[in-house]
Amino acid sequence: MAWVNIDRVFKTCTIHMEPCRYVSYYVKGEGKPQFKGIEELKRDGGWFSHNSIREAQDFCKQEWEPKGYNIKRGCSCLRGLVTLYP
Repeated sequence: MAWVNIDRVFKTCTIHMEPCRYVSYYVKGEGKPQFKGIEELKRDGGWFSHNSIREAQDFCKQEWEPKGYNIKRGCSCLRGLVTLYP
């Protein structure tokens, strides 16, 4: 499973994989941010799950790139696994 972190403050759309430490902490752990939603947008953004990296990429490119958001790879969770298409 892939997760997309929409950050309204920095105008970024960051893709992470399920075992990522950020997903574990912010989405599934105790670090749930007050102003970011899980499967919903809040003041500062939100985290959205997708069935695949391709689906997450399409979501970012179709919904957020036209609004001026930069698409970013996650931390080391994606290193060597996939190349984001242009």
